[in-house]
Amino acid sequence: MEKEEITELYHKYLDHSCTQQERKTFKSILLDPNFTDVLKEVLDGELLDMIELSDVPVKRSEEIFVGIVGPKTVPVSRTLFWKRAIAIAAVFAMVFSAGLWYAKYIGSEQEEMVFGGDAAPGRNGATLTLGDGRKILIDDALAGNLVEEAGVQISKDAEGNLVYKVLENNNERLTYHTLATTRGEQVRVRLPDGTLVFLNAGSSLRYPSSFAKLSKREVVLTGEGYFEVSKDRLHPFSVKTAKQQLEVLGTHFNVESYEEDRTRTTLVEGSVRVTESNGLTKELKPGQQSVLSAKGIQVEEVEAEYAVAWKDGFFMFNNDSLREIMEQVGLWYDVQVVYLDPSLQQETFIGTINKFEQLSKVLAMLEKTKVATFKVEGKRIIISRR
Repeated sequence: MEKEEITELYHKYLDHSCTQQERKTFKSILLDPNFTDVLKEVLDGELLDMIELSDVPVKRSEEIFVGIVGPKTVPVSRTLFWKRAIAIAAVFAMVFSAGLWYAKYIGSEQEEMVFGGDAAPGRNGATLTLGDGRKILIDDALAGNLVEEAGVQISKDAEGNLVYKVLENNNERLTYHTLATTRGEQVRVRLPDGTLVFLNAGSSLRYPSSFAKLSKREVVLTGEGYFEVSKDRLHPFSVKTAKQQLEVLGTHFNVESYEEDRTRTTLVEGSVRVTESNGLTKELKPGQQSVLSAKGIQVEEVEAEYAVAWKDGFFMFNNDSLREIMEQVGLWYDVQVVYLDPSLQQETFIGTINKFEQLSKVLAMLEKTKVATFKVEGKRIIISRR
């Protein structure tokens, strides 16, 4: 693929106009080392072509530029646009898997950081509870049939997806299954209607063994899940959480409801209707996120890629607080987080980290911000101000 084609694909990726196939192609290019050099050329050019950045000083812009692409002889002017700088930086980090890029703090020194312990990243795994109470552990074992229950065949395909197939002449009574992940686990399941669900760590999904006899396809989610809903206009798809309900026909979206007092719904494509418990309704468009809290439903424009990066193997932060970042890290590595200085929780960062690195590498990347120090003691991370 030529540089011009990659540049065009990159622009379409940024403005969310690419097709699903183009999105997959672009992500495969990001992960292919053969495209490293041409991607650097594309990103370098993008940084110099941005429109005026009025709210960031020239000196700060220069630090950002150098922090991403290294020293340049061409001076950085105010022709940087902040949102595109964030997007470019995130893509750049994905390309090189070099760790974390920060717009707020850039550390160029190469320091060796020592931690009292370490932890392996999470893995693909879950527990499936069948209608009759039987439990099946889902792990990285070989693909193949797992079980048949209530006229449904459950298997795991070569890509690691849990797959449901409704058998012919299914006259069995309807049962409900629950797929649950612990801290440090994630799993993918293709439901009986063809809908693909990515279930994040510490989450669960309850769904019928077959939708064939139901007028409405309803599932119940706790924690976080990303959905690619199979289209069926005659049978609407619904996702129920503790305090809201989503109605969709066919679309891609993410729901995060770990906290009792907050539920975030981010729409990637299609449309969804969000309804809270008192009946208030909001409809989302692609690139919008609703936040349900005690204040009601608030809707804002977002970079949807940040909300769904977890399913593709990344932590992506866009001015997220250290508290939000460490909640994700703690859940994935199954560790508890202790702040010796509570004010650190409000520090915000921008960047991308490969979530399949060892915990020590993730913490070393965070330490390069010069904001905090991290110490691992058993199953705890102790954080203090630097």
